[in-house]
Amino acid sequence: MDDGGLAGVLAEPVARIGLDVPLGWPDEFVAAVAEHHEGRPFGTAGMDRLTRRETDRWVHDHPEIRQLPLSVSTDRIAYPAMRMARILGEVVGEPIDRSGAGKFVEVYPAAALRVWGLRYRGYKRGADRQVLLDVAAALRRRCPWLAAPETTWDEVIRSDHAFDALVCALVARARHLDLCHPIPHHLRKAAAREGWIAVPTVGSLDSLLGGASGREQPRT
Repeated sequence: MDDGGLAGVLAEPVARIGLDVPLGWPDEFVAAVAEHHEGRPFGTAGMDRLTRRETDRWVHDHPEIRQLPLSVSTDRIAYPAMRMARILGEVVGEPIDRSGAGKFVEVYPAAALRVWGLRYRGYKRGADRQVLLDVAAALRRRCPWLAAPETTWDEVIRSDHAFDALVCALVARARHLDLCHPIPHHLRKAAAREGWIAVPTVGSLDSLLGGASGREQPRT
């Protein structure tokens, strides 16, 4: 999807939109780069503080999740993160709530699939198409209320990107229904700056049918 098409989706009047991209950068990384840019010392922050956000560490350390997200400051996911930051700035025109309390929800599909008890590895980039077929079929069985034309399901099982988009929509709905882990109180300020990964609670997949409908449905 080009920037114009993506901007159109982001501008739609819906309650939640799930985004499989970091919404911010680590505080220490931002501070160090700013200092370096002004000709001052880069600082002494350790590599973990420069490469990982508070949400990354929380997701990795949580006993129900134990997933390590990609680093937005050192991995290639920085490219879509910069693109998203730019387009959101153009569409919204003001700072967004990066903690996920507003319209835009940061999602880590692998973490969501794991807590929902579904296969979360091996389906990316055509590594094993059968794995993608199997996990999509398992998700469809778990969510018989998901209604879509077969052409849409064909796309979901053709591309891991389309499958992840579906997971993003489901997590956005979970966040809308307060079925995600809350942000620890002491991390809320950091989450507002760095972004926060919304991770649904165990068993929440079976509770997504109730609640919002129509124009309030979350979008990928």
